[in-house]
Amino acid sequence: SIVINPDSAEYQNRFNARVMDLIFHGDHLRARMSVCGNDNFIVKISNEVNRLSPLEVGKEIGIGWRASDCRALDELE
Repeated sequence: SIVINPDSAEYQNRFNARVMDLIFHGDHLRARMSVCGNDNFIVKISNEVNRLSPLEVGKEIGIGWRASDCRALDELE
């Protein structure tokens, strides 16, 4: 439920992200991003979305998601 370059107030969680890696998987791609000091933030993006706002390794973008879409998990040991 992550949106690239959100422009609506409905996305309460907004952060800057740097695209670190792109892996194409046919109908979608997986983007590894650096977000808030975490270099392993993985986002699944449909090709349709990527056509509207193409991603490039090294590019800084905005990402966002609704608070209702968040799930907090315990850190793995």
